[in-house]
Amino acid sequence: MPKLATVEDVRGRGSIPESDDVNTRISIALDSATIHLASALRTTFDLTVNSDQYWVSPHEFPYTDQFVKLFLKQGFVDKDSNAPNPYELRFAALLVDLASADLVEDEFLKRDDDKGQLLITGWDGAGAANSTSLRLFTFSGEFFAQLDYTAGFSTKGSNFGKIFRDVPDWLEEAATMTALQIYREGCGELEGKAAAWAIIHALIEQYIRFMPSALKPLV
Repeated sequence: MPKLATVEDVRGRGSIPESDDVNTRISIALDSATIHLASALRTTFDLTVNSDQYWVSPHEFPYTDQFVKLFLKQGFVDKDSNAPNPYELRFAALLVDLASADLVEDEFLKRDDDKGQLLITGWDGAGAANSTSLRLFTFSGEFFAQLDYTAGFSTKGSNFGKIFRDVPDWLEEAATMTALQIYREGCGELEGKAAAWAIIHALIEQYIRFMPSALKPLV
């Protein structure tokens, strides 16, 4: 299983003397940290190509200031995968027409790449209605949308298995602290346990993928 931080990071953070046994146990703790953080953040970290489809009705929940908010299947969108626009968004009245539909311009998309959230705006910077918003509401108020994107992290090798590349600093820090705490608890060091987990939660809280007002993919 690829790791979000290195054995050396954890060992250094905890001032833990190196040994084969210590390295093995920290490596296992890092695997557990990856699983824990994936569950807490509600996403996977593996590099994948995704095609999310949505059914949008302006007469039904959810909308935000008349803008469509999409919840992606996966967070951590790869910003370099399709430069300059990592998202390819299309919409059509019929599902079969999505593949041939025009792309929505990037300037009309407000993105949160780490959380995997996309807001389709209805107005440009000058406050004028853009062509995208006009097209969005010409399908009797209902339409299909398809979002193609690449998300997750590529990997590189290390002495203790694969490591995810280009992980955000906050996520690497959370993985290091989580693995260290798991290692310490495995060694029977329970003092300060609640405080340690509270700090870890504070690190990741703003990045948790909880968006009840966003549309979820059909499948």
